Amino acid sequence: MQRFRRVNNNTAAFTLIELIVVIAIIAILAAIIAPNAFKAIEKAKIARTAGDLKNIKTSVLGYYADTGAWPACHYINSSSSPLISDPGVSGWDGPYLEKIAMSALSRQPATAGCPIFGYYYVWWNRASSGTYSCYFDMDEDGTPEITDGISVCVYGLASGQEATQLDAIFDRTGRIGQFGMMNVLYPSCGSLGLVALYIGRTGIPQ
Repeated sequence: MQRFRRVNNNTAAFTLIELIVVIAIIAILAAIIAPNAFKAIEKAKIARTAGDLKNIKTSVLGYYADTGAWPACHYINSSSSPLISDPGVSGWDGPYLEKIAMSALSRQPATAGCPIFGYYYVWWNRASSGTYSCYFDMDEDGTPEITDGISVCVYGLASGQEATQLDAIFDRTGRIGQFGMMNVLYPSCGSLGLVALYIGRTGIPQ
């Protein structure tokens, strides 16, 4: 009986060691796989946001082609958006967008006095204000040759790396600043970033 108990104890101890080894192997595999999984998720979010921006740009250009005017500056956060509902403008033949969407890259919390985080918005201004969304240095020589641009923007990007990767989809290199087709900025709104994708010049179809 004593011998039988000793064998059982040894067997139980060996099973515990096996369990520890298995757990260790799982932990190692998780450490290897998890970063790649997170990278894949981030890439998908960046691609989705880029697709949204391109889709809205196409919608705004369609609106211009039909009406001969740019849509009013607005957040696309309700069905009253002129890209979704007829604003009573002659020639309107929408809807130009199927649904309201938020950027998959946006993060809370919103900051008081700053743009509404997450929702895409269309912006243009012929005056000197709003330069982040109206000024574009297309040839990246340090001087914006476009100072009357219309753009689609989104505020609330929490990661500079995400913002520059998004910028690289539209420009030759991804970097923070007003260079190329997309501006990437960090305004005085906490640490949340803003991107603005060029659509065209106000009054001039592209």
